[in-house]
Amino acid sequence: MTKKQNVVPFGTLRRADSCPRNITRRVREPVSPSKGRVVGYYASWKNKRPIAWESQLELKACMLFEFSPAITSYQEQPATLHFPARGKMCRYTPDFELTTKQGDIYFVEVKPADRVLNPAIKSLLIAASDFLQERGFGYFVLTEQELNYPDLLRNLTMLKPYLKVKLCGREVSALTAWVAKQGSVDLAELAQAFGSTQKAFAYVAQGHAAAALNNPLSLSTKITLNLENHHETCLFNGRFAPDFE
Repeated sequence: MTKKQNVVPFGTLRRADSCPRNITRRVREPVSPSKGRVVGYYASWKNKRPIAWESQLELKACMLFEFSPAITSYQEQPATLHFPARGKMCRYTPDFELTTKQGDIYFVEVKPADRVLNPAIKSLLIAASDFLQERGFGYFVLTEQELNYPDLLRNLTMLKPYLKVKLCGREVSALTAWVAKQGSVDLAELAQAFGSTQKAFAYVAQGHAAAALNNPLSLSTKITLNLENHHETCLFNGRFAPDFE
């Protein structure tokens, strides 16, 4: 799927410049804290650069994107769309763009549920979805109902530092064979096999094994090897047009 878009009679899509290590690649810059909103950067190991967020919901979305095996990369403020909606030409910038392991591209809006269901806003989101689908892109919305899972978010926060722990490929292969033979082990047993609690948590954080992340993570948490379709899964569900419900 090409990322270049042609001008069409009823709208255009202008992308941000692509430069993986350039934090100014967005089509617009985040608002400053002085304007009354909390903004910041999420250090993404998956993207190898900081990702700007403009709300607590966007920060939570970044955390789920970072740990979702199905997503290979994500970008904030990725493109500006111009399309007809509500009787006029509208200008709209989605919050994120996701690229999946299958090569599919999705644009994402992160917004409180009550605003998504506002008729005026909903009509704009439907028009944006139609515009993108016509060009071969997916589109969905995330609200607090898809993002506010305290145990999951706490677990991802705890696992984040372990993304940078280096694991030897031979060591990972040996431990994977051992886990496969055992069928199911807990983190304490994995730590004992590794000879390191740090490496055991890194093994899970880096996607070599799966754990029930919606429950508090501890050394007694059971882990299993990733199933064949593990890399096709996400840690969230999106809302799609036309209802976004």
